[in-house]
Amino acid sequence: MNVVTMVKVEQNPLKWLFPLGFFLACVLFWWLPSMLLAWLQLPDPVERWAIAVSIFAFVFFLGGYIVPLTARGKALIRCSTMDRCETVAYSATLVIAIPASVVGLLFAVYRAGLAYGEGNDIPFLFQAILYTHLFVGYMFLGSVADLGGRNRRRVLLVSALLIFPRLMIALHWGRFFVGQTIVVILLIAMARGWLRFSPARVAQLLVLAVAIIFIPAITRGDKLRGADVYGRPEFVLFFQSGSTLEFFQNYRNIGPECSPLLVSMTAKVVPYSWLHVCTMTVGNVHDTPAVLSSILTRQNSNDLGSGTGSNYLLELYLAGGMAAVLAGSALFGTSCRWFVEHLGQRSLLSGVWAECLVRALFAPRGNLGYVYERIPGLLFGTLCVLVFCRSAEVLRNSTSLLRSGEIASERSDS
Repeated sequence: MNVVTMVKVEQNPLKWLFPLGFFLACVLFWWLPSMLLAWLQLPDPVERWAIAVSIFAFVFFLGGYIVPLTARGKALIRCSTMDRCETVAYSATLVIAIPASVVGLLFAVYRAGLAYGEGNDIPFLFQAILYTHLFVGYMFLGSVADLGGRNRRRVLLVSALLIFPRLMIALHWGRFFVGQTIVVILLIAMARGWLRFSPARVAQLLVLAVAIIFIPAITRGDKLRGADVYGRPEFVLFFQSGSTLEFFQNYRNIGPECSPLLVSMTAKVVPYSWLHVCTMTVGNVHDTPAVLSSILTRQNSNDLGSGTGSNYLLELYLAGGMAAVLAGSALFGTSCRWFVEHLGQRSLLSGVWAECLVRALFAPRGNLGYVYERIPGLLFGTLCVLVFCRSAEVLRNSTSLLRSGEIASERSDS
């Protein structure tokens, strides 16, 4: 009989921590620049109505999130199979950590001599190694039953191995590359009850968030002191560059041929580049799917290497106006609550749901499809690992039965 270790909904601190984190993300990516400009009595390019719409969207998100859901259902995976998948994922994480670390160091050395926005992105082969490493590492973290015995040491080791290569890359590249990994690990730990919360723990998380935001920015050369030629403080411009609410205000009439929301939700399963539909050219990149982030980048910098980000409110608006903004925000909140409820389980898919939640935290600065786009591929990869582990288990049981039969036969003959 299969038993799944699960944290009860009432004991899952992520239930209230996630909406708080999403609120802070909205503050950082939407409202903080306006607050700073108002404090310094400087003109704000974002108009009041756009801020009001974003506040209403957050309220509808919160309304969808508080809809009561319960993670119920019978377990479909045997405990022995889960244990074998845990062992396989742990071993694979240790093995792939070697090339992943080498890749991280090589890319850090390459980027050290370049300014942010210059040079090439991570090569496909490097990405394949890094994402495979993430996949097996997250699978291990999700399949760990508890932190008893040697599991605590294993969890800490795997966490460090996942963070290290991404930290090397983030020092001279995108800071969210390492930030996402750290937050995924924290979400799993919080949902599973591995972290006990106190004022000191909350303070530590806030310090970590500040470090993720500022340290990679400083190392890659972003200015945080002084002022520009117009007298605007550099630290205000720093937060303005990360804000995307102005996109919602200024680009509601761009009228793309294909719905950016539909394209971003299906970009990982529909080969738009091969079909030559719903694609566009941005700088030197041809036939890239026409997601909203690419559309906005072409409008502003025309360089995917220094993308401008996006805004999921604009994505929803282009799909159906203000009604879609409010209804879509509510559905977005409900799906996040579903992920939170299921993240408390011991499951091979815990890493998948945690990654969706992390992407949801960055959704105020990105496409809504970015939250869900990798689910089909990750589900398929998980199924492949599950079939492998189950086949190995069946083969082992069959071999044991065969040997038992041979021993019994020998005894009867004697």
